[in-house]
Amino acid sequence: MAQTQPQVILDEEGAPAFAVIPWDEYDRLINAYRFIEEERLSDEELLERLDSNDEEYFPSEVVDRLLAKVNPVTVYREYRDMSFGELAKAAGISENELAEMESGPRAEPARHLSAVAKALGLEYDDLV
Repeated sequence: MAQTQPQVILDEEGAPAFAVIPWDEYDRLINAYRFIEEERLSDEELLERLDSNDEEYFPSEVVDRLLAKVNPVTVYREYRDMSFGELAKAAGISENELAEMESGPRAEPARHLSAVAKALGLEYDDLV
């Protein structure tokens, strides 16, 4: 059972010295602190922080489409401004195979999905 109250560890004089809290609470506090710190940064500092990070960030329109369960291959292909034929060629697959990936609820063949991810400059996990 998860502990919900912090455990207080006292020093030799009986004053609180440490607090042990559940990991979820710690994580929430750290994320809240980061958010507050980021609000204090100038736009230039925020941009510098983003540029120093290796992660790619996508516009809200892309995220909204992914959250709306639009096929991720389609979303990223359109975001990268690639035609159907360009992506198929870059991934080394036929346009029919790409069409199968982008249409319907069928699971994408894993053997092609990693090639498509690479052609889109993404990780395999971004498409599943």
